[in-house]
Amino acid sequence: MKTIYLLFFSALTVVVFQLAIWAQPGNWVTVLSDPAIDIYDVYFLSDAENGWACGYTISGPNIIGVIYKTTNGGTDWIKQTFNDSSYVQLKGVFFIDNNLGWMVGSAGKIYRSTDGGENWVQQSSGTGRLLETVQFLNSNEGWVTGGWQDGSSYLVLHTTNGGTSWQNLSFGSDAYSCESLFFFDSMNGWIGGRDNTLAPHIHHTTDGGLNWTRQNPNIGTANSGINDIEFVSPNKGWASVTSINVNGPILYTEDGGSTWTTQTSTGLHYHKLAVKDSMNIAVIGVKILSPASEKIFVSTNGGQSWNNYITPISTYTYGIDFVQDNIWLGSKGSKILRSTDYGISWEWQNSSALFNSVGWKDNLNGWVAAGSNVGTDAYCFKTTDGGLNWFQDFDSPGGKEIFFLDDQIGWMLWEGNSSSVWRTTNGGTNWTQYYIGSGGAWIGDIFFISPDSGWACGSNGMLRFTSNGGVSWVTQTSGVSDYISRVVFVNSQKGWIAGGYGGANGFIRHTTNGGQTWIAQTPGSNYHLLDLFFLNELEGWASAVGGSVQHTSDGGNSWNIIGGAMHDFADKIFMINSNEGWLLANNSVQGGSDGRGHIYYTSDGGNFWNNEWTAIWPIGVVNDISMKPNGSLWICGNHNTILKNDILVSIDEERTTPTDFVLYQNYPNPFNPSTNIGFLISDGGFVSLKVYDVLGNEVATLVDEFKPAGSYEVEFSSTGGLASGIRDLVSGIYFYQLKAGNYIETKKMLLLK
Repeated sequence: MKTIYLLFFSALTVVVFQLAIWAQPGNWVTVLSDPAIDIYDVYFLSDAENGWACGYTISGPNIIGVIYKTTNGGTDWIKQTFNDSSYVQLKGVFFIDNNLGWMVGSAGKIYRSTDGGENWVQQSSGTGRLLETVQFLNSNEGWVTGGWQDGSSYLVLHTTNGGTSWQNLSFGSDAYSCESLFFFDSMNGWIGGRDNTLAPHIHHTTDGGLNWTRQNPNIGTANSGINDIEFVSPNKGWASVTSINVNGPILYTEDGGSTWTTQTSTGLHYHKLAVKDSMNIAVIGVKILSPASEKIFVSTNGGQSWNNYITPISTYTYGIDFVQDNIWLGSKGSKILRSTDYGISWEWQNSSALFNSVGWKDNLNGWVAAGSNVGTDAYCFKTTDGGLNWFQDFDSPGGKEIFFLDDQIGWMLWEGNSSSVWRTTNGGTNWTQYYIGSGGAWIGDIFFISPDSGWACGSNGMLRFTSNGGVSWVTQTSGVSDYISRVVFVNSQKGWIAGGYGGANGFIRHTTNGGQTWIAQTPGSNYHLLDLFFLNELEGWASAVGGSVQHTSDGGNSWNIIGGAMHDFADKIFMINSNEGWLLANNSVQGGSDGRGHIYYTSDGGNFWNNEWTAIWPIGVVNDISMKPNGSLWICGNHNTILKNDILVSIDEERTTPTDFVLYQNYPNPFNPSTNIGFLISDGGFVSLKVYDVLGNEVATLVDEFKPAGSYEVEFSSTGGLASGIRDLVSGIYFYQLKAGNYIETKKMLLLK
């Protein structure tokens, strides 16, 4: 790393800058990271304060089991220690008090905790089958069921000594699975699942599991299963069904299951239920087939009538609990939500997010946008201290992409077939939603070149343009019918789009009139292009399916493959000059790959790429890279991942800074070709405002005269502007310095051509 020391002198103040002008390869610091698991069970004690959630994530041979605990009703969820060196899928958890609990999972694993989940000790189950559900009646007597296409018997385990030993009471010879279990007391119990014809089964015992009688759920179809059962008395209970062949029946019995009737039908496919008491029941339903959707069905009169509400997620929800007036949901991506009004509204309590985009409005304030189905489960995390701490920002929309022009004006994209942009003009204090209106085409990317002019692109060659900051949109004819992955502009007139379909049909189009017409350019290969990055009107890069990187030095008239990362996908490319840049790449989860993300660095313009970082966990894709105004790089991705690299600058300053003089951050930043610089002086006097390059050479004098007290703003142009005789500047970091009496202040800006 090359270091330059820049010294600026005044009569009273010496300012010393220590500036690293070359990148620092490999120096990626993990700011935040936590494995995103699929939560399979949520369980709360009757106080509604102490609760647990467990689950796992799996890809290829890699399995990560995780358990969370809360002691304050879900306000905080803490990941607990789980000491098991083997891979295990955690499926069910149950506690009888604040200390004593059990959880079960794959390979016949049963674990017991006597300290609220801080530590877990494995118990011997006597089986190697998948265990799905655990329930204890007291500190001694408990039951476990499970099995999934791995045996001929309906799996039932029973203990009377807290799990020190387990008795195998499995029975039958036609089992496919046992997914649900409920014992009202030590004699009366039920299990449910699928038999070997994939028809639903419910079995009932009245003698503590010694004998079982099969009951008829009366839904009459194969490829269906009973995945939840709960009773409030030996006679009265409910069961939920999983099937794509029936219309989502919620089953009810008043005679212990001798007869089951359908109380209501959800129209959805996968269901889990929780019963608070004889009057209050909640069922979460998920539509499996595209388009995915999710609803909560709640009854407050014993199932005579049901209300249903859309939840803010549309991925699989496997866990549900209903205690006091609280309904909790546990879903994919470590999502835990709570409703305190019987499903009408929901609050996020935990998420190990799929971060899609990272963006900064200034050096202190930034966001990462999250959501796997934006428009339903979109949300944001924010920092106000430069990235040291991150918290969920309930006032910002989140979604697929963050795009800030300066410290006041920015957008967040909700992608999809009915996409919209949320716009702020006051630095994120308020956001206003505007619909893009794509006629059903999927919109997945936005780009703004000014506070007014921007583009949105997506499937079927859809390209939309706004001239009023996103308030309204019109269609521009792109000349393509495949997916447009990326749109970029270097000024209001010159821009590019790129994309393709699947692994092929890659295309690039170029405009010189703001998108009114698009001219075809020939990419270096036929692979689907995923990203574009241009430093100026001539030099640009493109990344593609298959991991290749292409380069142009003539505005796209010719494109050549110059290198790559040799992964299934080269997703995102970011260059800071003609030589140095980064590439985000990953493999798919097909063919034995585990979907880990990678960060690559180049110092020769993309001919050679060096792997700097690899994700810790499977499916650890990194999705976006952004530069703060101070020059540091930030990356976000799956598993709650936020990374930083202070590649460019480490500044130590010692100066006299009166509070009645202010030098503002330039706007826009990064800029091309011009930017505005504002400053405030409280006393009249001689004022100097100059621009320097990273070597300390003066490149422009913007102000050099007496100024009365007041607020000022001047324009700096990389091609001239107010600084007469200035040479055309290349892309890179520049400094501007204000001197007013004893006050000296220097700030940094980034020129991206």
